Amino acid sequence: MVDVETRKPEPPDQIEETRLPNPLYPRLFGSTWSEIDTSIQRMHCNGQPVHATGMLRIKHGTKLGAKLLLLLLRLPRPNTAAQVRLHIQPLEHSEKWLRLFDGKPVITFQREAPGHLLAEKFGPLEFRFRLSFANHEIEYRQVGVALRLALPFLREIRLPHWASPRVSAWETAGPSERETSVRVCVSAPLAGSLLSYEGKLRRE
Repeated sequence: MVDVETRKPEPPDQIEETRLPNPLYPRLFGSTWSEIDTSIQRMHCNGQPVHATGMLRIKHGTKLGAKLLLLLLRLPRPNTAAQVRLHIQPLEHSEKWLRLFDGKPVITFQREAPGHLLAEKFGPLEFRFRLSFANHEIEYRQVGVALRLALPFLREIRLPHWASPRVSAWETAGPSERETSVRVCVSAPLAGSLLSYEGKLRRE
């Protein structure tokens, strides 16, 4: 397994729409990017927006705490064949990821974080991942979560492991140069498993 090598971190959370001079994922992987399957490379921005469609199987957790959190967060409903659309828009120092699950939007922002990490922001929470590539698959291994604040004297609060939601994800090369498979699992303290989904995407 090859760990990601990155250069110096970018300034946080600039939301100006412009073409990235140095796209996020190629920048994160450095020379390793050339070893990654073409189908995975094409599912990520290379200075241009990405549009993909697919079908996913979505499952929910069964505990009461999980059901309450799912309702509060308005996450996608369970479905054995959910129609999904993915739109990735490159920004100045980040990428905007719009996922439509049966038409229901889930928006996150991804950027390069200090410590050779990928940061993905969902609402006020920012998840930190260490990426690695092996056997035609990118693994997103969570290493931390921070609460992002719009305060000049306090930009973020890092959450302890016991209080942090957990996200695990894998992206695997597909049979053609336009197809990939994805698996994502989300859990939370006390509530256990919240949401998982898996399926295939095809770049338009």
